[in-house]
Amino acid sequence: MRKNISIIDYGIGNYASLHGIFNRLNCLSRVTNEKSEIKKSDLIILPGVGTYKPAIKKLRTDKLDKLLKSMALDGKFILGICLGMQLLSSSSIEDGFKKGLDIIPGKIDRIKGHDHNIGWSGLKLIKKCDYFRNLRTNNQYYFQHGYSYEGHTRFKFAESEISPKVTGIIKFKNTIGVQFHPEKSQKSGEQFFLNILGKITWKI
Repeated sequence: MRKNISIIDYGIGNYASLHGIFNRLNCLSRVTNEKSEIKKSDLIILPGVGTYKPAIKKLRTDKLDKLLKSMALDGKFILGICLGMQLLSSSSIEDGFKKGLDIIPGKIDRIKGHDHNIGWSGLKLIKKCDYFRNLRTNNQYYFQHGYSYEGHTRFKFAESEISPKVTGIIKFKNTIGVQFHPEKSQKSGEQFFLNILGKITWKI
C-alpha cells in the first residue's frame, strides 16, 4: 500500500518539489489543512519557504497548532523542513516575537554574524540515530535561510559543517526538524527521506 503523506497547507511552501520526490518514492502526498486528512496520515510534513509570522498565524487560524502538538506528543511522525523546522520551536524573533508550536523547545534567532545562509554543506552528526544512518560527511545538503534554531543540546542531532555553522537537525520523539531542504538536495535528500520512511509502520 502506498504511503500516505500530508503536506500542511499554510499558504506558503515548496509543494511542487515535495510532490516530485514523493512521487519518485512511490508515496501518495497531498497538500491539506483538513484535520481528518492529517489525522489519518502516516507522515506529516511542515514545508519550507516563507516567513514565520504568517505561517504560524495560518496554523492557528486553521486550529492546527494544538492538533499538531498533540499528535507529536503521541509519537506521530512529523517532519519540519526549513521554515517548518522553525515552526516546531517555542518562539521566533523574525518580524517581532512570535510563539511557535512549542513541540521542540528552543528559539529561532538571527544567524550569528551572517544575514543569510544560502548554499550547500555537509552535516556533522552530534548524536547517533537510526533516522540519520547513511548520512555521511561527503553528502551535501541545500540550505537557504536567515534564521536558525537555538536550543538545548538534547534536541540537536546534527549541525552544518561549513560557516555559518547552524543546527541542521533537531528531534523530539518522532518529530524531526531539518534546516536544510532535503527535497532540493538530490540523492542526499532522497536518502534522508528513505531513512525516515523506512522507520514508519505503515497502515494496511
